[in-house]
Amino acid sequence: MLKAMTKAEAAYQEIRWRILTGVLPPDAMMNQEELARELGVSATPLREALRRLESEDLVHFVAHSTVRVSRLSLREFDELYAIRFSLDPLAARLAAEFATPEELDQMFGLVSESDSDIQSRDRFETNRAFHRAIYVASGNLELAALLDRLWDRTERYRFILVTTGADEAASAHDHSHIADTIAQRDGELAAQLLATHVKRSHDIIARILKKDAHFARDYSS
Repeated sequence: MLKAMTKAEAAYQEIRWRILTGVLPPDAMMNQEELARELGVSATPLREALRRLESEDLVHFVAHSTVRVSRLSLREFDELYAIRFSLDPLAARLAAEFATPEELDQMFGLVSESDSDIQSRDRFETNRAFHRAIYVASGNLELAALLDRLWDRTERYRFILVTTGADEAASAHDHSHIADTIAQRDGELAAQLLATHVKRSHDIIARILKKDAHFARDYSS
């Protein structure tokens, strides 16, 4: 039985986490009536949660009572990261100019968390929080909102890094270096470091997707 938050929010969080971690794998079918019974919610909050997941392209409706987990797509992954290659460095450059002392403290606090021995889910969430701290520190609300939406669309792909342990040490080192550079107000170097960081993550995930055919459909699908 789910507890805390609203029932719709709790259902959303639980189903989303199952999708991100592969408990509900790509292309899996979900019967809404069975899922509602399992989660202990009625049809209305469950459907609200599923519509929210649909807006993030994590599921899609295929029949009145059936929902399918969206398939992973190498093409979608490449296209989403192509946008991040441009916008993440911009956010870092602006953060170096506009970040407040409080925002810098938050970044360094998240760096400390990422260096600690934490569970996969906490590491995953800390990683996002660090990047979001940079977006917010840019002072550009529209940019931060756009990058937030991109993260929503790419979380299943990035979770591959967490589950495989790939890039863990290098990522923590990157975060520390990026935070230091932003604090030193070196916008150009911060932008370069973040661009390299995002590119390396992209390349590792892309190799995994290409190697494991069940992960993603190809460009012709």
